[in-house]
Amino acid sequence: TPDCGNTASPDQEEYNLNFNYRPPVAVLQGLLLQLRFAWVDQDDTCRGNDGFDTTEVRFVTNYRFEF
Repeated sequence: TPDCGNTASPDQEEYNLNFNYRPPVAVLQGLLLQLRFAWVDQDDTCRGNDGFDTTEVRFVTNYRFEF
């Protein structure tokens, strides 16, 4: 997108880091624990001060089972 004008939007870069853990215990087979860190770095457009950096931390739990 352009840096100036009505259709301008900030340029951005996103970085992600994931840590996955599957417990080695038979009774917990199918369990996945995930820690996810994300950082979005937005640059300002020519209007200035319109780029916002965002940081997220998520903890995700997944469990696979059959019916």
